[in-house]
Amino acid sequence: MALQEKLDRFKKQQEKCQSTLTSIAASNKAATHKSMPVPAAPSVARAPAPATRQAFTPEQINEVTYVDINANKAVFDSLRNNLKVNYDGKRFSYKSKHDLRDKEQLLYLIRKFVWGIAVIDLKDAYPTVMEDLQMALQEKLDRFKKQQEKCQSTLTSIAASNKAETHKSMPVPAAPSVARAPAPATRQAFTPEQINEVTYVDINANKAVFDSLRNNLKVNYDGKRFSYKSKHDLRDKEQLLYLIRKFVWGIAVIDLKDAYPTVMEDLQALKAAGQIWLLSNFDSQEDIAYPNDPRLFLGIELPRDMIDIERDLQKNGMKPATNTAQRRASSEVQGMSSKPKPKKKKHEITKRTKLTNAHLPELFRHLDKKS
Repeated sequence: MALQEKLDRFKKQQEKCQSTLTSIAASNKAATHKSMPVPAAPSVARAPAPATRQAFTPEQINEVTYVDINANKAVFDSLRNNLKVNYDGKRFSYKSKHDLRDKEQLLYLIRKFVWGIAVIDLKDAYPTVMEDLQMALQEKLDRFKKQQEKCQSTLTSIAASNKAETHKSMPVPAAPSVARAPAPATRQAFTPEQINEVTYVDINANKAVFDSLRNNLKVNYDGKRFSYKSKHDLRDKEQLLYLIRKFVWGIAVIDLKDAYPTVMEDLQALKAAGQIWLLSNFDSQEDIAYPNDPRLFLGIELPRDMIDIERDLQKNGMKPATNTAQRRASSEVQGMSSKPKPKKKKHEITKRTKLTNAHLPELFRHLDKKS
């Protein structure tokens, strides 16, 4: 009999719990429909407010779980001190790691973590957080595709405009028989707005990037536009030849490569015309450009001793093939004299000498005179 009574009481508690949960769900649904804003026009539909977790009073918890928290101090303190439970003095609610309520707050939080944030730390922020993450990812992918398309179209238009400007800038020949070379290609300068259109980086709004570009040793900034800064400010073949002639002892080609786009072609043209030499360094195997002007070397006095020659070669970064100082020192140690050996006295030709070139008698007339 007592067992049957307990079963009946448990069934009633189950039915009451089910009805309470049903009524709570219905009230939440009704509150959600009431809180939906009315659209200003039939063609514009606004998204419903995001779902958030509810807070419950001890009485509401007692109705559902049949546990009187107010009367049970141990359970009350356990809930209040739980790290995943928030208690505001009246109601209990779930406490997530990050207090977020909608997609805007979610995106704001993710942007704060430049190096990334674990999704597991966001899963319990609010009920629809995973759907918002998927939507945000899809929106970002769509935006990236649009940026790619815009970047491609911008690059195509820039290339077309450069090609048109190159054709326009070509000078008209004075006579049909004389053709002038087109103007040399130079690097362009870009404003922050033009850089933003191509790279989607707003330099004016990002002070760190702006200062990094302005202070870069390879970037030139004139107050309005950014451009590439080479080691030597050259624009054409004439300035290139003038610079090489200033460096009598040669200038490394690697320091000229970034002067302007066609500098390597101009170097080969100057070499073919015999105006410069392009020689490789013995140690680094890098090309060195030397001026081919005999007037530059007329006033240079060459050293007479091999030791001085080897010393000058080492000063200019070249390894001499001989070591005269070491050779002379070893000769002195072995007792060998550095003076040239005396020549042996040649034997005079007499009548008793056997001659092999008797067909040339004019060579031996002096023997007849002596006899």
